[in-house]
Amino acid sequence: MAGITGAYLNSISYVSNSDATKARFIYTEVVAGLAILLALLWLVPFSGTFIHWPIDFLLFVCWIVAFGLLVNVSCDIFAVVYIRMLKHR
Repeated sequence: MAGITGAYLNSISYVSNSDATKARFIYTEVVAGLAILLALLWLVPFSGTFIHWPIDFLLFVCWIVAFGLLVNVSCDIFAVVYIRMLKHR
């Protein structure tokens, strides 16, 4: 997810796009970075590994929010493309 949203942010950095759309992708990028960091940190086994489930649950909620934000953006983008397609018929 970090690679896909990073590539999209790089491609729209030259285009004047709304700040709200960029903020959604930046939020997703931050959540992906946190997930990568915590996954690498928790690769090291130690006795407290069973108490990490609240943080995992919080990260899960962050991913669900990111999914909801990106679905809203993708629906808007597809609607614009569909309307443009209909105009050129």
